[in-house]
Amino acid sequence: LSKIFVMASKIEGIPCAMMEAMACELYPIVPDIADIADVVSETTGTLLPNTFDTSDLAVAIDTALFNWNNNESIRKAARRNIVKFHSYTSATHSWNEIISNFFNITAYENETWGFSN
Repeated sequence: LSKIFVMASKIEGIPCAMMEAMACELYPIVPDIADIADVVSETTGTLLPNTFDTSDLAVAIDTALFNWNNNESIRKAARRNIVKFHSYTSATHSWNEIISNFFNITAYENETWGFSN
């Protein structure tokens, strides 16, 4: 059974595997590269410096495992972050809002056309 998610990439966008791991309440240890910091912060995991080496990675893993019982709030915050901002429901709501604003659709028209908020 996994407890943490470790990613040691040097180049990424926003990795789906990381977001899936966070949704499963795994503690993420990831590099501070590209847009990852938009998803992971000190309140939702560990951001490694973008110039990290293996010793930084080893310390982060050891610290996460040693403090496992104290990291429950961070793991739950990571899941909440994914559900709130990166889930299917969140994306659907955002797209419906964009479409509604673009076409100036009223709430009645949203219901008629099958859009949901």
